[in-house]
Amino acid sequence: MPWDGPREAFASADAIVLRSTWGYFRALNAFRAWTEAMAAATRLFNSIDLVRWNLRKDYVAKLAAAGVRVPRSFVVPCEVSAIGRVFEETGWARAVVKPASGASGHSVELLQRATLAGQVAGLADEARQAGVVVQEFLPEIADGELSLVCFDGVFSHAIRKRPPPGEFRSNSRYRSTRTAETPPLQVAQ
Repeated sequence: MPWDGPREAFASADAIVLRSTWGYFRALNAFRAWTEAMAAATRLFNSIDLVRWNLRKDYVAKLAAAGVRVPRSFVVPCEVSAIGRVFEETGWARAVVKPASGASGHSVELLQRATLAGQVAGLADEARQAGVVVQEFLPEIADGELSLVCFDGVFSHAIRKRPPPGEFRSNSRYRSTRTAETPPLQVAQ
């Protein structure tokens, strides 16, 4: 059932699993309220603490602090001056910019220092409301992203999503390819 559909659909549920919560970032406060209500009313298989943590991409800095290798990232207001400071401080010529609250590659853009003002003006409303994550552009993204799927902490399988030639985004809107992959043993453990 859609999270933003009739609440009666969830009234008698013994448990809820959050799966495809399409558009939650466009109605973030409503989604937050709904998840809190569901966690209070029934068993929510997705930890409410994890759901809260995942609502804003501030978690990228927390992952980095915990030793997880992530692209260098800054969460800033969606303003030319704030994004421009990141470019100045890092020396980057280009960077990936995405809404601080978002999903599925929605409104993810590759900004160039030389055309920053015009590009920021064209960013989505979600970015203006939530702020943005400005991330180091890593050219090796052309090799794709490897997702390791685990159940109860046990590795199950891996999928690699690759963007099409000339693109850096690998969500389905950009016609990425998906292939099963066997990662090196040390990665799967």
